[in-house]
Amino acid sequence: IFPQNALDLKIVSKYSPFYLYSRFIEKKLYKSVDFIGCMSKANLDYVFNNNNINKFKLEINPNTIDVSKYPTKQKLKKNHKELKLIYGGNLGIPQNPILISKFISKIELLENITFKIIGSGTEFNFLEKFIKNNKINKTHILSNLPKATYFSELEKADVGLIFLNEEFSIPNYPSRLLDYLYFDLAIISNTDINTDITDFIKNANVGKCFYGEKDLDNMILEIKKIKENSIYLESFTQNSYISMIKNFNIDISFDLINKKIKK
Repeated sequence: IFPQNALDLKIVSKYSPFYLYSRFIEKKLYKSVDFIGCMSKANLDYVFNNNNINKFKLEINPNTIDVSKYPTKQKLKKNHKELKLIYGGNLGIPQNPILISKFISKIELLENITFKIIGSGTEFNFLEKFIKNNKINKTHILSNLPKATYFSELEKADVGLIFLNEEFSIPNYPSRLLDYLYFDLAIISNTDINTDITDFIKNANVGKCFYGEKDLDNMILEIKKIKENSIYLESFTQNSYISMIKNFNIDISFDLINKKIKK
């Protein structure tokens, strides 16, 4: 929800022309459209509670994917002696690069655990330099890959990571979750307390959730626990694809939109 995200991260002030103009456009858009699809309940509640808007315009219409456009999974036999972590997507202030760098330092101290970062954004160079300057060996960072290559990396991984800046007051819902679920990954998140993506992770039993730097050591302990117990890992991964089809299949979006057209 823009421009509030920029305000949360202190990129702009509430009285700057940029913020005031962006907020004006946001309100104008809300008035001009017939329906607004929100990615989650927390997202819907935030829009309604912070705007003068007719609630009948709002509905939960989550980000969804068409699995027919995804490659057939190869069902690779994974090496349980090594745990492979992956992060794919934007690398900016919203993803909390300082916390990611501290996470990288802690992963470096663990045996048989590797971390691969694939993405781009304003903080890519910061993380790339951090890895190089600190002679990090267990974390590798790559700029944007072709989609097929990225999918291949996801299929080889065990755990997909989600990072959100703990300063957010808005309920972000990162779409990288869907790719992780399609490829049967467990999910480990470190986010603010306002996103309800954590509700999904917990309720679907696909992983564990942590909150900010104060929770970083607990996050590392959880990753060690997953590494040491393949059955524990599988207790999450067995639910990933099933929960993706149930909650984020493109048929959900199609049916919601189609009903509006028929009216």
